[in-house]
Amino acid sequence: MTDRRPAGKYNNIVKSINTNSSAGANAQTDVLKTLRCVFCQKDKPLEAFSATMISKATYNPYAPPSFNAKKKVISCKNCTSSSTTHLTCMICSKRKPLNNFANTQRKNHDRARCKLCIEKRQEEDVWSDNDITDSDDDY
Repeated sequence: MTDRRPAGKYNNIVKSINTNSSAGANAQTDVLKTLRCVFCQKDKPLEAFSATMISKATYNPYAPPSFNAKKKVISCKNCTSSSTTHLTCMICSKRKPLNNFANTQRKNHDRARCKLCIEKRQEEDVWSDNDITDSDDDY
Protein backbone atom coordinates (compact mmCIF):
# COMPACT_ATOMS: atom_id res chain seq x y z
CA MET A 1 0.00 0.00 0.00
CA THR A 2 1.33 3.43 -0.83
CA ASP A 3 1.66 6.46 1.42
CA ARG A 4 -1.42 8.69 1.14
CA ARG A 5 0.36 11.82 2.26
CA PRO A 6 1.35 14.39 -0.38
CA ALA A 7 4.93 13.89 -1.50
CA GLY A 8 7.45 16.10 0.26
CA LYS A 9 5.03 17.73 2.69
CA TYR A 10 6.03 15.83 5.82
CA ASN A 11 9.54 14.66 5.05
CA ASN A 12 11.07 17.20 7.45
CA ILE A 13 8.70 16.48 10.30
CA VAL A 14 7.63 12.86 10.22
CA LYS A 15 9.98 9.94 9.61
CA SER A 16 8.05 6.76 9.12
CA ILE A 17 8.79 3.24 8.02
CA ASN A 18 6.67 0.73 6.15
CA THR A 19 5.59 -2.38 8.00
CA ASN A 20 4.33 -5.65 6.60
CA SER A 21 1.96 -4.73 3.77
CA SER A 22 0.14 -8.10 3.88
CA ALA A 23 -1.20 -7.49 7.40
CA GLY A 24 -4.74 -6.71 6.22
CA ALA A 25 -6.95 -3.81 5.27
CA ASN A 26 -7.26 -2.41 8.79
CA ALA A 27 -3.57 -2.54 9.63
CA GLN A 28 -1.53 0.63 9.76
CA THR A 29 0.94 0.82 6.92
CA ASP A 30 3.04 3.58 8.43
CA VAL A 31 4.35 3.37 11.96
CA LEU A 32 5.66 6.60 13.42
CA LYS A 33 9.06 6.19 15.04
CA THR A 34 10.38 9.74 15.40
CA LEU A 35 9.30 13.34 15.00
CA ARG A 36 11.38 16.46 14.42
CA CYS A 37 11.04 19.30 16.91
CA VAL A 38 10.93 22.66 15.13
CA PHE A 39 12.69 24.47 17.98
CA CYS A 40 15.65 22.23 18.80
CA GLN A 41 15.76 20.76 15.23
CA LYS A 42 16.36 17.21 16.51
CA ASP A 43 14.67 13.96 15.61
CA LYS A 44 13.30 12.52 18.84
CA PRO A 45 11.29 9.40 19.74
CA LEU A 46 7.54 9.68 20.23
CA GLU A 47 7.94 9.58 24.02
CA ALA A 48 9.46 13.06 23.83
CA PHE A 49 6.21 14.51 22.43
CA SER A 50 2.73 14.97 23.88
CA ALA A 51 -0.24 13.10 22.42
CA THR A 52 -1.55 16.38 21.02
CA MET A 53 1.66 17.04 19.11
CA ILE A 54 1.72 13.49 17.75
CA SER A 55 -1.86 13.74 16.51
CA LYS A 56 -1.07 17.14 15.02
CA ALA A 57 1.90 15.75 13.07
CA THR A 58 0.16 12.73 11.61
CA TYR A 59 -1.83 12.84 8.41
CA ASN A 60 -5.58 13.00 9.00
CA PRO A 61 -7.51 11.43 6.10
CA TYR A 62 -10.78 12.94 7.37
CA ALA A 63 -9.53 16.53 7.54
CA PRO A 64 -9.88 18.91 4.61
CA PRO A 65 -6.88 19.06 2.28
CA SER A 66 -6.01 22.56 3.45
CA PHE A 67 -5.50 21.28 7.02
CA ASN A 68 -3.07 18.57 5.94
CA ALA A 69 -1.22 20.97 3.62
CA LYS A 70 -0.45 23.47 6.42
CA LYS A 71 2.97 23.40 8.00
CA LYS A 72 2.60 22.14 11.56
CA VAL A 73 4.63 23.50 14.47
CA ILE A 74 5.61 20.40 16.42
CA SER A 75 7.60 20.90 19.62
CA CYS A 76 8.94 18.34 22.06
CA LYS A 77 8.11 18.37 25.76
CA ASN A 78 11.45 20.03 26.62
CA CYS A 79 10.86 22.91 24.20
CA THR A 80 7.19 23.40 25.09
CA SER A 81 6.58 26.07 27.70
CA SER A 82 4.90 24.98 30.90
CA SER A 83 1.60 26.39 32.08
CA THR A 84 1.53 29.55 34.17
CA THR A 85 1.14 28.91 37.88
CA HIS A 86 1.97 32.37 39.29
CA LEU A 87 1.37 35.97 38.25
CA THR A 88 2.81 39.28 39.40
CA CYS A 89 0.31 41.89 40.58
CA MET A 90 0.79 45.22 38.82
CA ILE A 91 -0.28 47.17 41.95
CA CYS A 92 1.65 45.53 44.80
CA SER A 93 4.34 43.91 42.56
CA LYS A 94 4.09 40.63 44.49
CA ARG A 95 4.27 37.27 42.76
CA LYS A 96 1.23 35.24 43.80
CA PRO A 97 -0.43 31.95 42.78
CA LEU A 98 -3.25 32.02 40.24
CA ASN A 99 -5.98 31.45 42.84
CA ASN A 100 -5.22 34.96 44.21
CA PHE A 101 -6.35 36.48 40.88
CA ALA A 102 -9.83 36.70 39.37
CA ASN A 103 -10.38 34.81 36.12
CA THR A 104 -10.66 38.06 34.16
CA GLN A 105 -7.36 39.28 35.58
CA ARG A 106 -5.56 36.10 34.51
CA LYS A 107 -6.17 36.81 30.83
CA ASN A 108 -3.84 39.80 30.63
CA HIS A 109 -0.61 38.92 32.46
CA ASP A 110 0.89 42.39 32.14
CA ARG A 111 -2.04 44.18 33.78
CA ALA A 112 -3.17 41.54 36.30
CA ARG A 113 -4.29 42.79 39.72
CA CYS A 114 -4.67 40.44 42.68
CA LYS A 115 -7.98 40.09 44.55
CA LEU A 116 -6.58 41.89 47.60
CA CYS A 117 -5.59 44.98 45.61
CA ILE A 118 -8.96 45.01 43.84
CA GLU A 119 -10.76 44.85 47.21
CA LYS A 120 -8.66 47.72 48.56
CA ARG A 121 -9.49 49.79 45.48
CA GLN A 122 -13.21 49.10 45.85
CA GLU A 123 -13.16 50.05 49.55
CA GLU A 124 -11.64 53.43 48.79
CA ASP A 125 -14.16 56.24 48.64
CA VAL A 126 -13.39 58.09 45.44
CA TRP A 127 -15.39 61.19 46.43
CA SER A 128 -13.75 61.69 49.82
CA ASP A 129 -10.39 62.80 48.46
CA ASN A 130 -9.73 66.22 50.08
CA ASP A 131 -6.90 67.16 47.74
CA ILE A 132 -9.26 67.73 44.84
CA THR A 133 -11.32 70.90 45.08
CA ASP A 134 -13.82 72.27 42.64
CA SER A 135 -13.03 75.68 41.29
CA ASP A 136 -16.74 76.60 41.45
CA ASP A 137 -16.74 76.38 45.27
CA ASP A 138 -13.87 78.88 45.68
CA TYR A 139 -15.48 82.25 44.96
